Amino acid sequence: SISQDFYIELKKSLDLLAPKLEQYEEFILVFPSERRHPKGIRQAFVEFCEGHEITYDVVEKIDKRLITPGRVFGVIEDSDLLSTIQFSEEKGYQIGHEIGLISYNETPMKKMIRNGITVLSADFFSLGKAISQFICKPEPTVKVFPPQLFIRSSI
Repeated sequence: SISQDFYIELKKSLDLLAPKLEQYEEFILVFPSERRHPKGIRQAFVEFCEGHEITYDVVEKIDKRLITPGRVFGVIEDSDLLSTIQFSEEKGYQIGHEIGLISYNETPMKKMIRNGITVLSADFFSLGKAISQFICKPEPTVKVFPPQLFIRSSI
């Protein structure tokens, strides 16, 4: 099987971010349940926050009222990423200072907007390469791909 790790390796990646998160008072995960994201993401987030004694919340969608200084947001959907940026700017808060932002799944856009958004992402190149090799030469295999971490100015 070829798969991504949405739990153990995600927790390890979050551990690497812990020092950067100390400047924030609360970590909020925007986890839209109707989109059927892997439950391991939510579980890893909750266990990370509890293990590091970080105040946290899990919400279905981003709301302008949630945007207050001292919060860092973990977003999975790009629409929530853009809403968080928009709401922050409307309130006069700067991403990477008063508001922290971590996104999921790397795209070229995330390297560019607001001097870069911190991202936890699948290694799409390695994942695709492994899948194509398996298709061309189907042999029993077990490969688990941990997320990559791109730390940028949004935290």
